[in-house]
Amino acid sequence: NPTPVHTPIRSAIPILRLPEYVATLKRDSGIGISEEYESIETPNDLTWKHANMEENRPKNRYANIIAYDQSRVVLNEISRIPGSDYINANFIDGYQKKSAYIATQGPLPGTFYDFWRMVWEQNSRVIVMMTHLEERARIKCDQYWPNRGKEVFTLQQQQQCQQQEYNSKVNYDINYTTVPTYTVIIKSTQEFAYYTLRTFILQRNYETNLLETDSAAFNQHQSINDSNMNIEQREIKQFQFTAWPDYGTPDYPQPLLLFIRRVSQVRSQLMHHLQQERLINDEKVNSRELKSSQSSDIHNSMNLNLSDEIGPLIVHCSAGVGRTGAFIVIDSQLERLKHENSVDIFGAVCRMRAQRNFMVQTEEQYAFLYDVFIEAAEVHGTEVTAHGLYNHVVKLRQPVPTCILAGYNLLPNGLQDNNHLTSSIKISSLELEFKLQIS
Repeated sequence: NPTPVHTPIRSAIPILRLPEYVATLKRDSGIGISEEYESIETPNDLTWKHANMEENRPKNRYANIIAYDQSRVVLNEISRIPGSDYINANFIDGYQKKSAYIATQGPLPGTFYDFWRMVWEQNSRVIVMMTHLEERARIKCDQYWPNRGKEVFTLQQQQQCQQQEYNSKVNYDINYTTVPTYTVIIKSTQEFAYYTLRTFILQRNYETNLLETDSAAFNQHQSINDSNMNIEQREIKQFQFTAWPDYGTPDYPQPLLLFIRRVSQVRSQLMHHLQQERLINDEKVNSRELKSSQSSDIHNSMNLNLSDEIGPLIVHCSAGVGRTGAFIVIDSQLERLKHENSVDIFGAVCRMRAQRNFMVQTEEQYAFLYDVFIEAAEVHGTEVTAHGLYNHVVKLRQPVPTCILAGYNLLPNGLQDNNHLTSSIKISSLELEFKLQIS
């Protein structure tokens, strides 16, 4: 075997060294990128027996994209329905946090009910969608939400769909009134240059049931405002990134970076809001029972559990491995960058491959991750030293490529046609960032 030209760094790379490291990777037509990507290994002791069960195979969008048994998301089992605990989804660890993400495929009509059941059972509040519904005249993801009004998802509908579409064997000897239904109400849709933000109200109509649920967990999230104690609801945010091309990867990393930071910002705001709400509710419950001397200790103990109030960030594309993997690596390594001023792209992909197969599916996607962090390094505020301040300011003042401005609808009217773009139209990176923050 020929001697490798490039030996991958098996540890994190300080952000100041990253440009030099990436330049080395890209020499000689990017042979270093190729060798590093090909050296990513997957443990050989992983199994996927649940994904291969006869009743579960139709739930997989692609036959070769399965959910490893060791990290799969296990749904609450529904009695008398074999395989009812299976969904093609895996937990993925984040930066210093286990199971920070759920990587899953684009839902199928025969898994809509299970998808919303997973959102509810995992107490997830944010969904990231990294694909269009259709690309190159092929369905990449079926629409699992209503365009307007509301849509009700039931177990019976899902079973009928599975029977019609996949000839699946269905057990109809079930009292469907005892199994929860999920209603998705579209509250708002906001379209931006490179993403769409939808806000849903997710309702669960719960009646005592065939579900083997954790009653304590249920009581914790029970809506105290609902008079009949059967309907609970939560607000769900869905971010759909719309600028990933049908082929390859985005031309520029800035839109994806801004998108990921926006997702993180909204999720943090939601976390803070729910923490405050939880504290207020807990204080009301305990105020009549606790002595004032005990309040401080109780308050501190409640704080320890607040991070559990929001479940994993759910990320999907079509198969739930390529663009999904790219998003998770970038998001988790941006978090690492805040705390350690270093990134570990190779290690992050290796760890993900041990939790879901084919994560970061192509070499081109892997190379794009480095491009993203070269861009992130240039705008990483804590790394602008006195010596580098001048260069950083020069960078901020450089005009943004006109194709990016067109994407953000920031070109003057009449100049959207690339044939009419002129060098007189200039918006700096700093101005673009400001316009996006106030839009």
